[in-house]
Amino acid sequence: MHAKWWYVKPNLIDGYGPLLPPSTPMADGDQRYFRDANKLRLTVEGAWVRDDKDGWPKGSNDLVIASRFRIGKKPPITKLHLYKPDVPEKTWEPVAFHPEIFATNDFREADGEIALQLNIYDEDGLRDDAQQQLNQALDGSTSAFALAFPVFAPYASLTAGVGKAMAALVDKLDEHDELIKGKIRLSANKPANQPFDHLQPGLLVCFASDVDASSLLLGSDRKIYYQDQGSHKLYQEKSYCVIRIDRDGPSAPEFEINQSMATLLTEIELGKGSKGTQALVHLRETLEAYTTFKRLKRHNELQGKASRSEEENQLLDELKSDPKLAPYIGS
Repeated sequence: MHAKWWYVKPNLIDGYGPLLPPSTPMADGDQRYFRDANKLRLTVEGAWVRDDKDGWPKGSNDLVIASRFRIGKKPPITKLHLYKPDVPEKTWEPVAFHPEIFATNDFREADGEIALQLNIYDEDGLRDDAQQQLNQALDGSTSAFALAFPVFAPYASLTAGVGKAMAALVDKLDEHDELIKGKIRLSANKPANQPFDHLQPGLLVCFASDVDASSLLLGSDRKIYYQDQGSHKLYQEKSYCVIRIDRDGPSAPEFEINQSMATLLTEIELGKGSKGTQALVHLRETLEAYTTFKRLKRHNELQGKASRSEEENQLLDELKSDPKLAPYIGS
């Protein structure tokens, strides 16, 4: 069997795990399912880069790792995971800047699937000064969220040089020298005997092109190996990227907020075209939820006061009679 995507079960044996088709269930029981309210996280572990797309005399690859994912019917979100100039060929490059593709503390089975696109390429369009500005921004904590979610860039306090650099990195993905590009749809809680690529704990490996990986192994160091005369040797035939799926939630509380903000902004941007009504519905639902939360917070604040003015009592009575707050404040 030749394929671009392969799956590795989460429990490696003696530090290695065989590569299997993504339609292979990790277990017969409930271990592989993601149910409502479960935690879920998809993370880019890193990439092994086989080829130097620049070649002499330009130097080594200016490596970019980006993803685009869609949860259920929500809009697709673009993420930047790594930008690193001068990465030599035949190098394993771990992702430390912003490894999360998607993470949630409250998975919803009704979403059905996660569609994922992986883009790894050599970027050639940035001048040296733009590279330097972008690297400085990536090292700074204040702008990290805007760089990880490029949809934030127009609204963040990025310098003109960094803003243009971001646009060059993510707006024209198909115009760069491609190292790895792969798409997969991970279906939640599907039967094992049907041809679905399963959303389940474990690791996914995306190769640069289709490969028969049935005799290959993934090591605990996230590199691919093959066996030769009883020893493990490094596989170096094709570039590949490793993605982890686990039951951890977001690495930081603000990540899920930023993720929701990116979803909303993307919906609004898409709404400027032919989906304006859908974007407005999404925006209204978001603002209604925000307004309900603010009114609930105000109710609790007034309820907890030792003494209240006549106007405050009137407002408290109004809040108590609000049907949208009733499920949260009781009778």
